[in-house]
Amino acid sequence: MSLPSCWPVLNLELFTNLKSQIEAAGKAESQEQIQAIVDEVYAQINTMEGAISSQLATLNPILALITAPINPAEVITWIGNFITDFLGPYILPIAKYEAQLAEIAIEVVAIADTISAIESARPEIHITIPAFPNITCKL
Repeated sequence: MSLPSCWPVLNLELFTNLKSQIEAAGKAESQEQIQAIVDEVYAQINTMEGAISSQLATLNPILALITAPINPAEVITWIGNFITDFLGPYILPIAKYEAQLAEIAIEVVAIADTISAIESARPEIHITIPAFPNITCKL
């Protein structure tokens, strides 16, 4: 199974940039300013680590599904766990993304209405609205 293309990739260059920020501050700033930059850098790192750990916590139950049981009674439990632990993490983001697509569609209509209001108020102006994909939700 490959990772979906929407999953973030760890950008190690970010760490080089963070170290450079600290080094630059260390040469030119006061102790309080250096501390503020260090606190900001570590807040970013903690946020990144928290996001990764959260994803791992969601995905770790899938590891228990690698070995299918032989005992028929355990197969039923395994199937239930498969549905809950394997399919569940995929279904939740689908519902979230579908809701976000619906919200985007609503906001695009509101933006188009705003543009129409400007055109009505100022007849000399004609604004071309760029093409927008047709949003369809599957849920």
